Amino acid sequence: MTRLARCLVDAGLSSPEPQAWFRLAEAAGREGLAGLLLESADRRRVGLPLPAHLRLREQATHIASGTAHRLRGFAPIARAFADAGMPLLLLKGAALHLTLYCRPELRPMSDVDCMVPLERAEEACALLDRLGCRRGPGLVRPDFFPTFHNELEYLTPHPDHPVRLDVHARPFRPLRYAQSVPPRAFWEDATSMKLYGASVLVPGAADMLIHLAVHAAIHGADRLLWLYDIYRFAAENSDQLDWSLVMARARAWGLLHPLRVGLHRTASVFGSFLPAEARAGLNRAHSGVLDRLALWHAPRDEAHPLGHVAVNVLSIRGWRPRLRYLAAVLRPAREHLGGLYPWRHPGWTVCAHAWRVLRAVGRGVGMRRLTHA
Repeated sequence: MTRLARCLVDAGLSSPEPQAWFRLAEAAGREGLAGLLLESADRRRVGLPLPAHLRLREQATHIASGTAHRLRGFAPIARAFADAGMPLLLLKGAALHLTLYCRPELRPMSDVDCMVPLERAEEACALLDRLGCRRGPGLVRPDFFPTFHNELEYLTPHPDHPVRLDVHARPFRPLRYAQSVPPRAFWEDATSMKLYGASVLVPGAADMLIHLAVHAAIHGADRLLWLYDIYRFAAENSDQLDWSLVMARARAWGLLHPLRVGLHRTASVFGSFLPAEARAGLNRAHSGVLDRLALWHAPRDEAHPLGHVAVNVLSIRGWRPRLRYLAAVLRPAREHLGGLYPWRHPGWTVCAHAWRVLRAVGRGVGMRRLTHA
């Protein structure tokens, strides 16, 4: 990881042995960085051994094809939203392809992340249903989104290769941030851009950096591609970034702790890029116990669902929101129970509830055994 990171920022492109280059090419492919490593080598006019170059080019071509397919497949959805007067804010990879990466092979995408206004989430879902998009796996309850869950998964109606959409009503997953981040965050400085002729919005520079860093921190800040997104965005927008605005908004939105984690992790991998004043401000920022707990557990939520619920209950502010959340979790819809427990007999819902708890406990125990094996 360290060698690959150094190669991306031109610090490690001295010519190693051909075998070492091929291993780097394989590592870049696994991390989704093949196009970026080729770009770095071309920029420094480093001649790659033919096997490594061919491997990187093959992987980069695959990335370009996937990216183009997903963005083109999303464009009709974006046009339909624009025609309906529904604002649509692109996030992560889709937004970066419009603002940072000039060629499709430079940044892979597994889906298209977009956000709709919180107060219009139901309207946006109804529009996607009318467009023939298929909903992904159901949540605990149909009303769990957007009150307690930040996104819904959809598949576009393409017959052979549908594009997966993650439709957000809130920018982040932990419920603590659902309370602290105001509904209009990331919208007020958004910029209009064109995607295959469709009008879409992307966050302003300060908001984009906050989102990239906080998202990386929520997922453990260990994926090299996401850390490189942060480093490159900060470097290429250094003249536009108002670090005082970044700090002020992160503080107001309750995101200083994950922002600090994401930015510090990026700096530890790619080298210092933070202005001294911002670095000092992040170091001085106070992080409460619940802030640390929510962020610590966030990468573990899927593997430890009972811990996820417990951390949400502890970190939500106010007893009434806590009780509403617990009631929603403890009273899942019959459709959700039916997906977990396929047998039908008298009293099947009681058995389904028991099976649901056993699965959650078993998943946590199983993951602990795997991590300690």
